[in-house]
Amino acid sequence: MLAAETLRELARQNHKQASLTPLRLADFLAQVHEHERVLLQRLKDLEAKAVRDQLPAGLRESSVAPGGPPVSSLDEGAMIDLESLPIFEEYR
Repeated sequence: MLAAETLRELARQNHKQASLTPLRLADFLAQVHEHERVLLQRLKDLEAKAVRDQLPAGLRESSVAPGGPPVSSLDEGAMIDLESLPIFEEYR
């Protein structure tokens, strides 16, 4: 199992004995899962920032009302050229 091998390697690098227990393995897998969740959120945030950076300056100051749709200056007649925006991956 990859998780067990990784734990053994970490113990070897820290000059500790690698006693693997089910609890220790479960804790390690939980940490890995949480770290992966944080990395995915960072990726989404970076993509969202790239999209915001492409928007005209008037649209960047838009705010989101709690529980409602975004409120922006689009209603005031500002137009966005959708052809000039970069295409990003779709998250599922």
